[in-house]
Amino acid sequence: MAGNAFDLSGGLAPPDEIHVGGPPRDGIPALTDPAFVPAAQADFLAPDDRILGLTPGGEARAYPIAILNRHEIVNDGIGGRAVAVTYCPLCGTGVAFDALHTGRRVEFGVSGLLYNSDVLLYDRQTESLWSQIAKQAVTGPMKGQRKRARLRRQRLSTARHHRVLVRLVCLSSADRDLYRGSPALTLRHGLPDSPTNPTEPNPTR
Repeated sequence: MAGNAFDLSGGLAPPDEIHVGGPPRDGIPALTDPAFVPAAQADFLAPDDRILGLTPGGEARAYPIAILNRHEIVNDGIGGRAVAVTYCPLCGTGVAFDALHTGRRVEFGVSGLLYNSDVLLYDRQTESLWSQIAKQAVTGPMKGQRKRARLRRQRLSTARHHRVLVRLVCLSSADRDLYRGSPALTLRHGLPDSPTNPTEPNPTR
């Protein structure tokens, strides 16, 4: 066992290229089934604030980057589907995962580990590590499995104009000052040098 108590042996990513990113496992807390508000009531965001949007089953939901900077993962259910919306503040990548496996919901957490400067997620059911940018599990019982849902990046003003049914993750007024900047960038300052542009793991390595 190594790296925030995850077993890195036999994985698709070389263990010596997986680094502890600063926070411990779940040191950056994922959100699960958060509250939502209509876009018109999202007074905690500016029109130019960036969001990640999902529209499965005709239902539209938006996940502000300002909130994802602090949590990196939102476990959610939308349009009858279980999904995990993820964001890596270090490389600015947003990826949504289909979070259903063998008919059961899979919940993801922040492992505190990085591979190629990109966040590694883990599923709480099997503790497999998932490469966010490669969109697949790289260690554990789920190794090699791929799960992805379509995700769109846009500005809040665009979402308000084109998606009248959009809902946004709710941020209370008491917490708004906490959602400025990214704790991940602070906690992970001074990590070993790694590629500027993350790449997918090579299963043949």
